[in-house]
Amino acid sequence: MDQVREVAGHYRVDNIVVRVEEAMRLGGLDKTTINVDHLEHIDEFHAGGRNATRHVVDRLDLTRQSHVLDVGCGLGGPARFVATTQGCRVTGIDITASSVEAANTFNEWVGLAEYIQCVVTNGFDVPLDDHVCDAAMMLHVGMNVADKGALFREVFRVLKPQGRFVIYDVMTDATPDTQVKYPLPWASQQALDHVASASLYRSAMTDAGFIAVSEHVPPSSTRRVRQKIARPTPGPVVTDETQRPLPDATPSGTDKYLQELGLNLAMAGQLTTKVSNLNNALSIGALRLVHLVGNKP
Repeated sequence: MDQVREVAGHYRVDNIVVRVEEAMRLGGLDKTTINVDHLEHIDEFHAGGRNATRHVVDRLDLTRQSHVLDVGCGLGGPARFVATTQGCRVTGIDITASSVEAANTFNEWVGLAEYIQCVVTNGFDVPLDDHVCDAAMMLHVGMNVADKGALFREVFRVLKPQGRFVIYDVMTDATPDTQVKYPLPWASQQALDHVASASLYRSAMTDAGFIAVSEHVPPSSTRRVRQKIARPTPGPVVTDETQRPLPDATPSGTDKYLQELGLNLAMAGQLTTKVSNLNNALSIGALRLVHLVGNKP
């Protein structure tokens, strides 16, 4: 549990809702007029952003009657994309209370509160009965989870027969002497970093009961994904990027201001260094982006 608290602290960013409200005000919108597309600049906290979420959802094979579990829902971006595009229900879980609180607030703003419920819990104790979800997704979460087998067993428990589990994570097949530099977006220090190989993931999924586990390369090129992560953050260098002042109002609209916030809200400090270290690790092959798909019999 100590490590769970450390990971939650790594992702904690205070005053998220207040910052977003400020951005909306500068762009001429408020919480009654903002939509899901406006929020994609801040709530898609993974490589490739909205485009990557779309590819994950395409693999889930959903209907309007589906119930989806989002493991590590963060600010709720993928969950809102599922609810908006598929018209189905989503339960999101995350260990960071500030993220869950913001996610539920944003759900209310965009009229999706009846479709999405985000709760504070970890992936080892999902507050759902057995066999209630039609599908589950996990985007950039496993890098913080040491016991992937326990997590996958819990996902397996809540899935219905023929349910599908899609993972999109950063993984590694590098040799032990290939070093990555810290901080990274998911770990400020090595003790929080549990990146593993795709083969370990596949074994853990199979041991949990999943069948037909398959590995896929994300459709977007690595270079394109890295560029999506590394959106520029104009303005003076600041120690805590979450406190970077927003630009003066101009006619360019709300998107400008939410994009200015961008991943500054999702990464609690050292944004530039985290992104640079990740890009370097991807470029030298120390890390790679992987989709895994497994099915419950």
